[in-house]
Amino acid sequence: MSLGEKLSKLRKENNYTQEQLADVLGVSRQSISKWELNIAYPETDKLIYLSKLYNVSIDYIVMDSDNRSQDMSDEVFEEQCNVDYSSFIGSWCNIELNNWDIGYTMVAVIGQDKRYLCFCQTDRKKAYKIGFVLKRQIDAVTKLDMSEKKQKALPKFPEVLPTAFDPYDLLMGKVCDIQMHSPNLAAFILSTDGYQKALIVSADNNNVEIRDEGTSTILSKKDIVGIVES
Repeated sequence: MSLGEKLSKLRKENNYTQEQLADVLGVSRQSISKWELNIAYPETDKLIYLSKLYNVSIDYIVMDSDNRSQDMSDEVFEEQCNVDYSSFIGSWCNIELNNWDIGYTMVAVIGQDKRYLCFCQTDRKKAYKIGFVLKRQIDAVTKLDMSEKKQKALPKFPEVLPTAFDPYDLLMGKVCDIQMHSPNLAAFILSTDGYQKALIVSADNNNVEIRDEGTSTILSKKDIVGIVES
């Protein structure tokens, strides 16, 4: 089922006309029609509003999924994430991701909690950029076999994080590159290739508030693959 077909089906199930839904979302009826005909796609804030309005997950709307649940239970979420990568802490690694051609390469693994693996990358000026990735999105972590010469050229390894920490605290108030749950979302939610550059404003147990050009958006932590300082 295409995105447009899914949107049309949900609208009718919830007894909205195109005009009524347009009024609720603050858009034109023509916009609703274009979404349902797959001519155009909802913006991020509209997609999030629709998921709440219809009480379904974003994945159910945009992907070929029969799971309508808006929230995964914390117990299931923790179970999927709780993999131990302690043997990689203190090493330079490549992190490969499920269903993504590009993961996080040449990273220094510095910590973990139940949900996230935390790392550092270096930019061209050899400055550190803090980042982390959701464990349940990791396909493989591979230690890099680097020559002694290359290792000496790298900056000093950063301090390893304590075992208990909130990775979002490390990036609060910083502009970051955010990688979303599925590459399929990239076509219409994010700016390019599944990423969005935005300011991390706040975070609670389940959601993250980001701000881009003055517009604030709430994202579910479960839909974020990883975040790295810009």
